[in-house]
Amino acid sequence: MGLDQYAYTTTREDAVGAFANTEDHEGTDTLIHTWRKHPDLHGWMERLYEAKGGAGVQIDTDADGVQHQCMGDEFNAGQAVALDAGDLDKLEEAVRANALPTTRGFFFGESVPEDKASDLEFLKKAREALEKGLRVYYTSWW
Repeated sequence: MGLDQYAYTTTREDAVGAFANTEDHEGTDTLIHTWRKHPDLHGWMERLYEAKGGAGVQIDTDADGVQHQCMGDEFNAGQAVALDAGDLDKLEEAVRANALPTTRGFFFGESVPEDKASDLEFLKKAREALEKGLRVYYTSWW
């Protein structure tokens, strides 16, 4: 049990913005990257999902006064966010600056420094896909 994260490419017309991804799209979608328990990336994607019209983000403050982003049921299996070239540029900037938002959730685990190399690998694959005219999207299951 835990946070499983996926990036896909697709030719589907409905893979734009924040979108419902509840159907089986085998044959039209290709898995290009996975992550396991990288909640800070998920938090970044949640914010993008919200900016593109998806449901809201919950911010909690711990006993030390530090704010942490917490996920609700709004951005889980069945929800996805499409990534364009500008999104990938912003994500790369956040990854390289170690500026992904600290995110917590039930069984999410913790992001670790080793995730950075995986994020950069994803960015390369995602940019290559966009150059080929494919759409790229992120979704998760937890």
